[in-house]
Amino acid sequence: IDAVGNPTAARDQIDADVLQAAAGAGCTRIHYGVESGVPSVLERIGKGTNVDMVEKAIRLTRERGIEVSSNVMIGLPGESPEQTEQTIRFILKIPTNYIQAAVFMPYPATPLYMEGLKTGLLKTDYWREFAMYPSENFHPSVWPEFYTEAQLYDKLRELYRRFYLRLSFVIMYLGRIKNPGALLQAFRNGCTLLSVVMKRRTGQ
Repeated sequence: IDAVGNPTAARDQIDADVLQAAAGAGCTRIHYGVESGVPSVLERIGKGTNVDMVEKAIRLTRERGIEVSSNVMIGLPGESPEQTEQTIRFILKIPTNYIQAAVFMPYPATPLYMEGLKTGLLKTDYWREFAMYPSENFHPSVWPEFYTEAQLYDKLRELYRRFYLRLSFVIMYLGRIKNPGALLQAFRNGCTLLSVVMKRRTGQ
């Protein structure tokens, strides 16, 4: 497990042969944990990958006819506002079909969580407190190094807007509609997206 809490076993196992075998077995989409487009941030979280490795894997995957969905984190440790922008631009550059993004929240007992407690960035061991006294109002902390929670969710919405509202994506997505059922699903997906990018988080 790396510092963020991700399994580390198969970081560099993607190559043309593996992807060809996957495509031949009927694989139609792969989800990659891209996380960040900033080398220093990837190193800080112990990801074990680099931006060149990520971009190569995604391009090879697309060349084999497999779709790609990239998982992205906003507000990782050490990520300044300028580096958030660097990550967004990286995501817009790589040939990923879709993205799934989230605001980083440290998992209990991971190295970054323990670091946050040690440095005082995380004020209390709230995961332990929650385990001892469960509450339906429990809310995990973001990593408040450069942003407030409200600012992080604003950046998350910005990333979704800039990726999914691009003309190139809209044309590609609409071009896949072949029947009334697909049109209805596209409408529902669009409504969901708009609710995500336009709605402010409760209490912010």
